[in-house]
Amino acid sequence: MGDEFNIELTDVCAWGYLKRLGFSFQRPRPRNVNSATEEKKEEFIKKSLWR
Repeated sequence: MGDEFNIELTDVCAWGYLKRLGFSFQRPRPRNVNSATEEKKEEFIKKSLWR
């Protein structure tokens, strides 16, 4: 954005502008502790009716 208007922006200033435009910090969802192991997932896929 700074190059377009020929000005220098700090990261904090740029983040402030993005927040005003409605952007938010994106982060991945936490993994479920009780989820299946990789082996069980593969076994499920092999036994699936969709194959």
